[in-house]
Amino acid sequence: AALTAFLHGPGREQSEEAVCMIESGARMTLITFVNRGIPVLVRKLDWGGAAWVERVGTQLGLDQATVLGTLAEGSLDVSSSVADLLDPFLKQLSISRDFVERQEKCRVRSVFVSGGTSRIRHWLNEIRSAMDIDVQVVNPFRGLILAPDAYPPALEGQEVRFAAAVGAVLGAMDPA
Repeated sequence: AALTAFLHGPGREQSEEAVCMIESGARMTLITFVNRGIPVLVRKLDWGGAAWVERVGTQLGLDQATVLGTLAEGSLDVSSSVADLLDPFLKQLSISRDFVERQEKCRVRSVFVSGGTSRIRHWLNEIRSAMDIDVQVVNPFRGLILAPDAYPPALEGQEVRFAAAVGAVLGAMDPA
């Protein structure tokens, strides 16, 4: 569903490029490589942001809400705390990109991320460093015409967490 939201939004704008879309929630991450608007590789990893929250909370003795806030703000350097959690993900991402570029004879130009984990600045920076390309956070509501009160102000900044929900609605409404 998050891929559907991407393909109706930023993916449509990137229809002639090879790009990577990463949807990462609490326990699962979906990596999709899209070339010329067509998904060419999809990988599901049993890894998500909950591992970060648990690790940082345990090591620093912080509750979940505090950890989530500090990870989103980037006010803590958690690189040493989560390196062993992140390295396998980054290796799989790099292997997948190399495979797609060889098989499709293309160059992956951008990475788009959605889901709750995309609110962790350190994660975005690590992806940017590992891939050496631009990483953009997807707002699934961008480009949609919404009623003025359709999105509550209390959820400002949380838009990335709704990519799957928006994609499910868009998929159900798409006649194709």
